[in-house]
Amino acid sequence: MILSLINNIAFLVALVAAGQIVISRFHQNTLNRQLLLGVLFGGVVLLVMANPVIFLPGVIFDGRSIVLSVAGVVGGGVPAAIAASMAAIYRYQLGGAGALVGIIVVLVSALLGVLARKWWLRRASPPQPAQYLALGVLVQLVQLTAFTQVPNRAGYAFIEQAWWVLLLFYPLATMLLCLFFRNHEQQLIDQQALSSAREAATAAETASMERFHAYFDHSIVGLAITSAEKGWIEVNDALCATLGYTREELTRMTWTELTYPEDVATDLAQFNRMLAGEINSYTLEKRFVHKDGHLVDTRLAVSLVRKPDFSIDYVVAMVDDITDRKRDNESLQQAASVFGHTREGIFITDANGSIVNINDAFTRITGYSREDVIGQNPRILSSGRQDAEFYRVMWTTMSEQGHWSGEIWNRRKDGEIYAELLTISAIRDGLGTTRQYVALFSDITAIKTHQSQLEHIAHFDALTNLPNRVLLADRLHQTMAQAQRRQQQLAVVYLDLDGFKAINDHHGHDAGDQMLITLSKRMKEALREGDTLARLGGDEFVAVLTDLEDKRASMPMLERLLAAAELPISVGSLSLQVSASLGVTFFPQEQDIEADQLLRQADQAMYQAKVAGKNRYCVFDSAHDSSIRDHHESLERIRLALERCEFALHYQPKVNMRSGQVKGAEALIRWHHPEKGLLNPAAFLPLIEDHPLAVDVGEWVIDTALHQIEVWREAGLDLPVSVNIGARQLQQGDFVERLQAILTRHPKLHPGCIELEVLETILR
Repeated sequence: MILSLINNIAFLVALVAAGQIVISRFHQNTLNRQLLLGVLFGGVVLLVMANPVIFLPGVIFDGRSIVLSVAGVVGGGVPAAIAASMAAIYRYQLGGAGALVGIIVVLVSALLGVLARKWWLRRASPPQPAQYLALGVLVQLVQLTAFTQVPNRAGYAFIEQAWWVLLLFYPLATMLLCLFFRNHEQQLIDQQALSSAREAATAAETASMERFHAYFDHSIVGLAITSAEKGWIEVNDALCATLGYTREELTRMTWTELTYPEDVATDLAQFNRMLAGEINSYTLEKRFVHKDGHLVDTRLAVSLVRKPDFSIDYVVAMVDDITDRKRDNESLQQAASVFGHTREGIFITDANGSIVNINDAFTRITGYSREDVIGQNPRILSSGRQDAEFYRVMWTTMSEQGHWSGEIWNRRKDGEIYAELLTISAIRDGLGTTRQYVALFSDITAIKTHQSQLEHIAHFDALTNLPNRVLLADRLHQTMAQAQRRQQQLAVVYLDLDGFKAINDHHGHDAGDQMLITLSKRMKEALREGDTLARLGGDEFVAVLTDLEDKRASMPMLERLLAAAELPISVGSLSLQVSASLGVTFFPQEQDIEADQLLRQADQAMYQAKVAGKNRYCVFDSAHDSSIRDHHESLERIRLALERCEFALHYQPKVNMRSGQVKGAEALIRWHHPEKGLLNPAAFLPLIEDHPLAVDVGEWVIDTALHQIEVWREAGLDLPVSVNIGARQLQQGDFVERLQAILTRHPKLHPGCIELEVLETILR
């Protein structure tokens, strides 16, 4: 009996050792772990069944119930089913009067272990030793009950002799086996939590580069602002120290020049993806070449900053020298050090969301001490700025991907609201059940504030705090689209101050600036809340008046603008006064028009107001402007026709009606227009009648006619030609000299071969 007991104990010890190896090796691979555990437990069951304990002659038993119940608790349904199937088949093959009872004991033991496991998992808390002991007692009670069904009262004999062993030693063995396996699995879970905390801390180091605006010059990490062309615009002292160059040297170089050649392609690929809009940022490890030639290992984090119109503004890069860090071996002790000393706040919760641990940075950022938050839900930090949909999306992402990262607004203990960059990771066990959550966050309030300031500077005039040209363009595009949707009018008013330059010249720029500030406030108050007043620079302003039923609706606001501009302004002991000239145009117009064209129209109308006497407004005449523009375009087309030799002379013979003899020819100009075909003089000559082009065309006609006379004479035809002379050409002061110059180019011809006919328009 002792030898059998030693064998059974050895089998159970081997089971523990082998089971722990399987769980450790396949902790992340659930299916393989369950299959191997099932085979392992099944093999041990067969061994103990093959080596039963002989208690008394005729009274034998084995530890199958212990192994199978533990299989259900440790591995779950799959391992328990595999082990139970192997044991049941083996017991069936053994046969005998107690075969059926033996199979029942096998199946019920495995089933009770599986049910106990599910019950404890549902409670989301690890079972206590007493609960494992209770399971062992229950299994053995079921086994004793089953033995009452063995024929010939053999079961009762077994119960009378062995009941105290089953109820005292077997439950104890069940408890010990369960505790061994549970402690081993908990160690694996703790190691995974520490590993995730270390990974989260590393990710936070990358995210922290977004705080560069707050500590750019004093950061211990290299920071740089670069252009889309890869040139360094600005660098900090830490980056200079890392690479060995001065700021002046670095700003004359590109980062590709200093990148180790083997790392350029990888960095460029990510950089180009970012410029193309596929990603907004990226991180990677790369090597730079130090000024003295040695390589510097760095961790690079790059983020793209866009303008309001989504065009590229600049690129921000954080260059962290990790040369020494790469030489050190990572360890759990280092992860714990990061947890305790990182600048980012970290807190860990259990599966129910109760905080179980925080680091010092958590207290520094939020103001809550460990005593304040342990056992509390992170909702105590909620600011109320995020709605329920925000949190729904967060937890959906957590469920699907196992992590979430983003920006969130929270509240400190003193009530102050702050912005943080938050990353949450779920820590799961081998069964995929979430055991803990690790959250890592950094305070980015300073970055948000600075970004807001930069956006304000980029869109508002520094002196008057009015929208600048950039913001004006954006609002003008929006109001134009709105006016078309609502079928309403909008007015663009270009305003220039009269006499402001004299104030600057006589009283200085400080007085001028004070005057601009006061005038801006007055003119803004003269407009409605939905209107926009912007400063373009100097003493030039633009107002956009929206929601106008018709053009007349803008007149009261134009009058108020003029009145606000001419009110006297006190600057110290001075009383200064200017007026304003306003140019106004409206949208929509008959033709499609862009925003910059509206500004040019309003600018032209403003100059008309200046010419008309100032301190008034003029409305842009789009019909008159279109007519002038068409006329200019026609003149330009005629000039091009002359350069491209599109004009031709047709010759109409002059015939003596009595004799029938041809006495000469009259040259008539025609235009071979490439699109409109052959055009008569009436289609184009009136356009140039009062333009210098009339002289150029007239001289071309004379020169071409003389050339034709030469051609005819060489062919044996002597025929004079008459040409028409327009008023503009004839009235030139040097008409005779220019005519002589043309004749000089044809020395073989006598001047009498060309006749000049004065057009009737000259005589009218």
